[in-house]
Amino acid sequence: MKTSVYHIRCKKDHDNIDTGYIGITNNPVRRQAEHWSALTLQSHKNYKLQKAFDEQSDDLEFIIYKEFSDRKSAELLEETLRPYKNIGWNIAVGGSREFDDRFQSKKFNINNQYIDQEIFENNFLVVNEKFTTLELITRKAFKPFVNHWRKSNQAVILSNLFQTFRFTSSENTQPMELIQQAWAMKENIFQGDWGAIPHDLTAVGFAISMQLQSKNIDLGEKLKCTLMLGNIIEQIIMNGKLFQFNQIDILLVELIFGSYFTFNIEKNETLKSLGL
Repeated sequence: MKTSVYHIRCKKDHDNIDTGYIGITNNPVRRQAEHWSALTLQSHKNYKLQKAFDEQSDDLEFIIYKEFSDRKSAELLEETLRPYKNIGWNIAVGGSREFDDRFQSKKFNINNQYIDQEIFENNFLVVNEKFTTLELITRKAFKPFVNHWRKSNQAVILSNLFQTFRFTSSENTQPMELIQQAWAMKENIFQGDWGAIPHDLTAVGFAISMQLQSKNIDLGEKLKCTLMLGNIIEQIIMNGKLFQFNQIDILLVELIFGSYFTFNIEKNETLKSLGL
């Protein structure tokens, strides 16, 4: 029996998985009916979803985000999309594992012809660390300066990649501008609101991955982005334990891989349809 990861969202948020409500079910029709029935009767246990329904019921939609042949894979994706409480309209964390266990033996939900799953897992180390009390105090006092320093470092890394792969920067694709866009897209992650911050490598990788869906650059430049992203993915796979990524990096890594492989698959399908 198939298990689906579903997304209840506002129609305007069709491209933002961080908003709305994520859940899993083996019967989408029944599950949607259960949600809508409770919401209509003003008896839904999720107060955020109830409030959204009360304010904009006509604008809500229930869509299937992804289907799996087994429940475990669906739970892993739900865990990835909702690793902490109070993301979007979700109140609880996603998945079935306890919080302290979920990042110690993280299994990636990546199945494709490009990656050897066993090699990937054996070469990747996830450190379950959150800010210490001193770090929290320091960040609160100096957050603007710390964030500016981090953005500058990430922009330098991106600039070096541009030079290596001869990526031509326009006004909209300056290194700092792309880093700023990445921070704005995942503000909670980059601002450290979830108790940790991402490694510069995954931050830069995410900034590049966003350009694969951008309308501001042409196909030639997007192909250069895939080369840069491929270089970062190779570093992640081959040297994952050296970086000691944290739980926040896990979220970005899966988004990076998803963007990279989706773009390449779509590109190959397009070339095939053209007979090239």
